Amino acid sequence: MRKKIPQKTNAPDGGWGWFVVLGYSMNNMIVVPLMQVFTLLYQPVLQSVLNMTNLQINIIIAVNCSFGMLLGLFNGPILRFFGYRKTAIFGAFTIFLGNLLTSQAKSFWAFVIFYGFFVFFTACGMNLVMASFSLALNTYFVEKRGIATGIAMSITGLGPILMPLLVSFLMDSYGVHGSGLILSALTLHSVVAALLLQPIKWHKKKDQNDVINQNITTFNKMKGDKESKRNSVSKNELDEITPATKLMENCGTNEINDKPDMKLDPNEEEKILPVKSLDDVVKKHKITLWERIVRFFDFDLLCDPVYINISFGLSLAFIGEMNFSLMLPLVLENRRFETSDVAKLMSLLAFADICSRFSSPFISQSVKSKVRFVYLISLTSGIFFRICLIYSYSFFSLVVVTFGLGVTKGIRSVYTALVMPTYVPLHKLSSATGLQMVNNGLLYFLFGPLMGLLVDMGNYNIWIHAINCLTLCTIIMWFTELILIRKRKNKTKIPIVIRNEH
Repeated sequence: MRKKIPQKTNAPDGGWGWFVVLGYSMNNMIVVPLMQVFTLLYQPVLQSVLNMTNLQINIIIAVNCSFGMLLGLFNGPILRFFGYRKTAIFGAFTIFLGNLLTSQAKSFWAFVIFYGFFVFFTACGMNLVMASFSLALNTYFVEKRGIATGIAMSITGLGPILMPLLVSFLMDSYGVHGSGLILSALTLHSVVAALLLQPIKWHKKKDQNDVINQNITTFNKMKGDKESKRNSVSKNELDEITPATKLMENCGTNEINDKPDMKLDPNEEEKILPVKSLDDVVKKHKITLWERIVRFFDFDLLCDPVYINISFGLSLAFIGEMNFSLMLPLVLENRRFETSDVAKLMSLLAFADICSRFSSPFISQSVKSKVRFVYLISLTSGIFFRICLIYSYSFFSLVVVTFGLGVTKGIRSVYTALVMPTYVPLHKLSSATGLQMVNNGLLYFLFGPLMGLLVDMGNYNIWIHAINCLTLCTIIMWFTELILIRKRKNKTKIPIVIRNEH
């Protein structure tokens, strides 16, 4: 098992990073609710032109979204090659193009082509955009990452509240196709948000090496003679000098003892001297095609059992929570409440969701709780309130339960975005989240139709228990891992031997 080592960082933890938070929030407010209101916008056309039922529409969306998630496998290589800014701009234009084409579909075949093209094309663009903004935010923030994510997710929570109201207003004024055209233009705000993702090198803090390099450059300019030019230290040489300097400081000496009589055997010298370039590595070890693929996609992450456990746990929780959020209004309507009462309960849930998103990072930071521990608490609380929902039939009891569901949902939304960055190194974060998206797509494709079948059976209690079972699997997996890690640490502890000095 790989031991996590704290990484030194020169992230600004503020400054331009707050504009990155603004871009993250602006993008999510538009892009995330867009898929949720798709059926609300195009359902009349789909039912009248294609004669499709709600279940068929939901299954097609689920299948296409799953394939879109599968493309997350390429997130790491794309982000490494193009960077998060260019990738986000390309993804935003992709989302715009998919919405634009769909808004102009007016015939059977046009809708068949553009409908499938829209969902798949937009899902791919959304996958690239979300990965880019997530990487940018985690690059700019380390110590204040929880606060920055909480603020961004709080503003994001306004999107699902405002977007359905906007779609309803546009449909009354401009119809289905006019509303789709306006919404496609609205997605261009994601391009503006992507432009805020400036490279970190423009705003990063200067580390010790940068200061030393700057001082050496200034000294060489002042000296100006041939000897200083010949002996000027380049940046690559500086990287070799820094470890030696630290070693001297740890040993308590400021000089290098270079004795002429200390010579190494040529064979031993070849073994001890460090490799100076990647070409030497290639010459000594020929890289196979499989090794190149592993490095390209960062498949070495799959050799880490802790990462696999985290990834599967997040995916199972994601499937359960996503299905519950989509079907909760149907559960409330099944309790024979009027539409106005259901709307009040959903508004209360959204209000509690936003409040907990904003406050949870500050609370957890004050008590110094670990990210995964807080996430597990939110999952456990979600199971509890969903069980309470089964036995709640009065409006007052549903108010209490809905408020609790909103609080747990907000905490879970914030810490879902923090679990992976707290374990995976930053240079592998894009690949890790991409593999996570692939895992989400595979499991969603597997369990999505099953959840739909349980809903069609009409017994929502069985469906709620099934969702709780998925969430419980995550809790069991993670607690088992924590227990095994603790036992392994106890076994590997070095005993302290006390010697009596005579």
